[in-house]
Formats: sequence, C-alpha cells, structure tokens
Amino acid sequence: MAPIAQSVPIIIGVAQIRNKSKVLTDAKEPLVLMCEALESAIADTGADASAVRELCDDFVSMDIQSWKYEDAVASASQRLGLKNVKTKTYGPVGGNNTVKQHDYAARRVALGQSQLVFIGGAECWYSLNAWNNQKKSLPPHWTPPPTGMYVASNTDTRDWSVMGNALSDKHGIYKPIQWYPLFEVGLRAHLGKSPRESHADSARLYAQFARVAATNPGAWAYGETPKTEEEIATIGKNNRMICSPYPLLMNANNSVNHAFASIITSTEVATQLGIHPSKWTYIHSGAGSSDHRSVLHRPLYHRSFAMEACFEAAAKGAGCSLKDVDLVDLYSCFPVMVKMTASHLGVDLFGADKPLTLCGGNTFFGGVNYSGHAITAMVCAIREGKGRVGLVHGNGEFVTKHHVLMLGSRPRPPGVLYPSENPLPESFPPPVTPPAVVEVCPQGAWGVIETYTFEFDRAGRPTLGFVIGRLLSKKEETYSERKFLANIDPEKEKETTQILTSFDVEGVGLKGRVWSDETGRNWFRLDYLGLQGARGKGAASLGSKM
Repeated sequence: MAPIAQSVPIIIGVAQIRNKSKVLTDAKEPLVLMCEALESAIADTGADASAVRELCDDFVSMDIQSWKYEDAVASASQRLGLKNVKTKTYGPVGGNNTVKQHDYAARRVALGQSQLVFIGGAECWYSLNAWNNQKKSLPPHWTPPPTGMYVASNTDTRDWSVMGNALSDKHGIYKPIQWYPLFEVGLRAHLGKSPRESHADSARLYAQFARVAATNPGAWAYGETPKTEEEIATIGKNNRMICSPYPLLMNANNSVNHAFASIITSTEVATQLGIHPSKWTYIHSGAGSSDHRSVLHRPLYHRSFAMEACFEAAAKGAGCSLKDVDLVDLYSCFPVMVKMTASHLGVDLFGADKPLTLCGGNTFFGGVNYSGHAITAMVCAIREGKGRVGLVHGNGEFVTKHHVLMLGSRPRPPGVLYPSENPLPESFPPPVTPPAVVEVCPQGAWGVIETYTFEFDRAGRPTLGFVIGRLLSKKEETYSERKFLANIDPEKEKETTQILTSFDVEGVGLKGRVWSDETGRNWFRLDYLGLQGARGKGAASLGSKM
C-alpha cells in the first residue's frame, strides 16, 4: 500500500513581545500586543509580508483572559489585513493548550487542510492591575468589551471549582496553589527526602531558572539581578508562604504583559515564498492526554501516567527516542512539575549539559501562555545550532492535561509521517486502580496521611489545612484502599498545625483521628501519642510502588 501523501509542517516565523512600562498610558491591550507579535513573526520569516498575509488561511488565537472581545480572530485579522482566513480556532485556557494548538495546526498543514497558520496569544494582567490600582477603573483607550461579557478586574479570577468536585469544593480546595503542593509532598515522600531537603532542591532549581530569565530579553525578570537559592528558599515578607511548602517565588507569575506568535506552513509553501531553509524548524510530532480531572481520584501523587505517555508517544511519532532530545523546556508552574518530568526523562535537575528551561520558567519568565514563548525560544535555539531535537511540554489544570511537541532542525526520518491524529486518548487510563473515595468519614475513624498542605494568609499565618489520606479500619493498620479528604483547623489544632507546617517533620505516614461535622465536612487531628520518634523522619509514599 502506497504511503499517504503528506506535506511537511514547519515553523517559519516566531516572535514575542514584552511590555513592562509602568506608565499607564503605555498600557496596550492584549489584542494589540498579539498583533504586534504576529507582525514581528511575519518579518521574522524574511518573506514578502503581503504574500504571507495572502496565504494565511488559518488563524488560532489563544483564549484571552485579561480582556474580552466579541471575536478576537476577526478583529486581529482585520488589523493585520488578512482576507483569506477560513479556519478560526480559539484555544481554550490551560498551560497545555499552546502546545496542543501548535500540534493540531501542524497536523492540518501536514494533511493539506491548511496552507499557512497564524498562532497568537497575549495577556495584559500587569497593565490591567496597575490601572485598577491607580485609577480604580478600566483602561478607557482599550477596545470596549462586549455588552454583558465578563471583564477581569484582578489576576486570574477563573472559576477553578469547576475542575474539582462537590467534595473538594466543600473542603475549600480548588485552586492550583492548593493542589500542586500535594504533589510536591507526595513526590518527596516517595523519594524519601525530608521536607527541608526537598525545599532546598526546589530553591536550587528555581535559582537556575531565575538566571536564565535574567538574560532572556522576553522574560519578565530580564535585566534584573536573578533571585538566589537562598532568597527563593527563605520565607519572609517578600517571599511569604502561599501553600506549604511553596513560598511566593515557587509559584507561577501571571501578572505580566506578554504576547507570542508563531507561523506554521509546509516546506512547499515556504519554498514558494522564498524563505531560506535556515529559517525552517520542523515540527516532528505531538501528543496529548489527561489524567482524571479530580485530583482525589488519582491513584498516586508522585507521578502522572498521562504525562509520561505523552512523552513516549511524541517521541515515537517523531521517529526518535527521548534520549535523542538535546533541548527541552519543561512546564514549571510549580517545582514539582519540573521534578516529575525531569525524572521521567532521566534528566539531572541540576545538570549543566541539558538545561530544563530555555525561557526561564513560569515564575521568572511569567505568563499564562508560557509554552507559546517556550516554542519561540526553542525555534530560536534550533536555528542557532544549539541542538537538533527539541521538546516542549505544556501542563494544564492540576497536573491534569499534558501536551508534548517535538521540534527539529531536520525532517523526520524517511517514511515517518506526521501523526494523522492524536496518538493518545483524551483521558489516559491509569495502570493501577485508584482507591475508592469516602466522602463522609465515620465518627472517630483513624486515618493515615498520604499528602497534605496548609494555606497561609498575607501575614504568614496558616488559615486552613488539607489532608488526603487513607481511612483505616483500626489504628494498627498502615494501608487501605479507602481514601478521604479532610481539613485541619489551625486555631483548634495548634499542635497538629505546628508539626505539619514544620520543615523538620514529614507528615506522610503519620496517623490521626478523622471525623465529620454536621455539614458532612471531614476534619483531621494527629494522634500525638503515636508521634514518638516521628519527628525529623521521612516516610515512604502510601501509594503503589510504581
């Protein structure tokens, strides 16, 4: 059977914009920044700009959260003078989606469904927040939002509760800043590291990222003195604890004004446009999938089966091995995301031979569309000969949605076609069965901690604790297939709070009492008599040995 004829998808133009002016009249709205980035990407191709515009028949705009438009693609197309756009896509919110949209656009080009694709994204939270803080109003020189449509007034006011369930909502846990620390704690316990050791690793990792961002002109922290390992690790006024064990400098920074743009086409069209092959970056493959949307229904808290499958499927689709990858940019909303991905790739967290970011990471580079900028940086690095095979990972929600894109300086091996569809299911089935979740714990039950975190206020005081654990039939048990979610009240459970917010005690594996109140909300308290000898010791993960 003759192979299916395909075009070869390539990236021919990239650009990114950073607007860090503190002058309010310089505040540009997201649509304007995105169009500026796309104009720069057109110029980056080196081709005749009018010819590039003429051939554009496919436009992807990432969903804009910091301002609302009736039709962002139509408005941008009009600004850019695009008259032949037939396919319009609005990429949904999520850190995985910029990677996903590049993969899907490349597939449309490979299958002959589109000939030249513009992809753009922009957010202007920094300007919007500054305008709100100083003027107590919305920028009057921005496009008026559609009547009745939501207009943001502060950073990231998305309704994250839709990504949980009634049980997690009842216990007040639904935001990324609350969920990701649970994976950090689960991973450090699995690795047998103490809280203090794991915290030091996170600070050292992010100090590396800060140094990259300080030298990257597109990064929000460009030109600043990079934060040191000590500064990132030390909890204080300028680095307050958000949710243990993560202080502010270990959380993603969305308060930026950023835009990115990519232009994807085929080698045939690039030749037609007279674009030199030195500008071509081959898109080899992509793969995406998701773990269970509810964190409570995950079988483990130290790894993501969907993420691992994405890496393997993307490499297979590119006709190579993950060992062939010599450039990476790993999604870094929180340190645990990098630790998980680097572990699967077999990459040293602190190795100089293969840095884990080209941009500088979500904290110091910043941005909701971070992976779009990572793709821009990857294209530039490949053009400059810094590597032959590149990998960009995007992650959305709570270690939930993943997408991986493979890029290269050369075409795929002969006979290896671009995947005609996503090689993975939308939801990846875990190889181990998750424990059943007990929604209302019986009075006086025993439980053992699987993972935990505490949320803190701006004064540095713990306000609420969250525990995911296993419900025991009796105190003497050490494991069960019944899972629970419970809160800890810092005011009523001062000793439990003191122990579990300390960097000197690993709480995973410790036992305590679990009970429910009249509303069906579960609460947890450590068993103090059972703490003898526990202080300072790590604990093995309660999950599978996988």
